[in-house]
Amino acid sequence: MLQSSCRVNSMQLFQYGPAEIDHLKRRDRKLGRAIVHIGMIERPVMPDLFQALVDSVVAQQEQRTIFWFNPTFPADEGFP
Repeated sequence: MLQSSCRVNSMQLFQYGPAEIDHLKRRDRKLGRAIVHIGMIERPVMPDLFQALVDSVVAQQEQRTIFWFNPTFPADEGFP
């Protein structure tokens, strides 16, 4: 079930269910508390792996640029 996806409003979303959530909760208690607090997340899936890789690289370069131009940017306050 982890590798399947579905379409909602013409956007593919990563599909997971109770079995995957229970597994993660058992493996990491802190993560389990976060899962309970946050709830289900709708995560878009990019079926084109090359485009997904390019988008990831561009996002990382943007992040580096932000930190380089603004060294006081709070890196550990929720910015990936």
